[in-house]
Amino acid sequence: MLERKPTKLLKQLISELDYLDKEDIDLVKKA
Repeated sequence: MLERKPTKLLKQLISELDYLDKEDIDLVKKA
């Protein structure tokens, strides 16, 4: 996956959102 396009930023944003989603799920489970 060696892409040098704006999609790199998009993938980074998606991965950050995915991480936040997982964090939220963990918080809900602990609640």
